[in-house]
Amino acid sequence: MCQGQLSGVVCTKTLCCATIGRAWGHPCEQCPAQPQPCRRGFLMHQKSGDCVDIDECQAIPNLCQGGLCINNPGSFVCQCGEGYRRDPQDGKCVDVNECDTTPNLCAGGECTNTKGGYMCTCPNGFVINAGGTKCIDQRQDVCYREFTTPGRCANAIPVRTTYRDCCCEQRGRGWGSQTCQLCPEAAD
Repeated sequence: MCQGQLSGVVCTKTLCCATIGRAWGHPCEQCPAQPQPCRRGFLMHQKSGDCVDIDECQAIPNLCQGGLCINNPGSFVCQCGEGYRRDPQDGKCVDVNECDTTPNLCAGGECTNTKGGYMCTCPNGFVINAGGTKCIDQRQDVCYREFTTPGRCANAIPVRTTYRDCCCEQRGRGWGSQTCQLCPEAAD
């Protein structure tokens, strides 16, 4: 029984079996393992008897649906655009869901798949980084020089700053007016 029929691809038995096909027609007929007298990707020229390359891209419509078909001697290559991959079942270029396939994409925010890409949405007070891959906290609050007990800080620096600037640039020990967060220890 034939399986994996390529939708939208129509060709003759000779062309199908000499190129991409392993079986053809209704009822299903198996193609020979090695087409004769030429190898796969070639057909015999009627007049010269030479084996000539089949330009699959021209001969088989919709072969690389959604992508670019490039002919090679005896074969072809489908190039899909950025954010797409070739589906091995039907050969079409299909969207890649980067949100599912890329770990920590849009870290700190929400990832939404789009055709050929993705979009990060950041919560209020956060901005997307230059690479468009994560949300950076830009909220400003009080920076403290002392962390006394969990959730309590003392000796405020008089300028409101971001968590990163407080803990990394100003060598603060805690950040935030509602609940003071302990800054990580600086690595020596």
